[in-house]
Amino acid sequence: MSGDLLIFKDVFREFCKSQGVTPAQGAKYLEEYGFLIPESKGHYIKRKRKGMEQAYYHIKRSFIDSDIE
Repeated sequence: MSGDLLIFKDVFREFCKSQGVTPAQGAKYLEEYGFLIPESKGHYIKRKRKGMEQAYYHIKRSFIDSDIE
């Protein structure tokens, strides 16, 4: 993963809510810009891994330095 971000679904949902979008809209937007690695085509959220509390979104580290609005 080399520094990628794994964001729990509840955290992502709250962030999207603060931005006035649904998690699906936020994830689709990030995928369109190449920042989100989906579980599979059309399924943005990844299943929880062993030892994780919940499912998550896999965001590429390059998002941190991006300049998108």
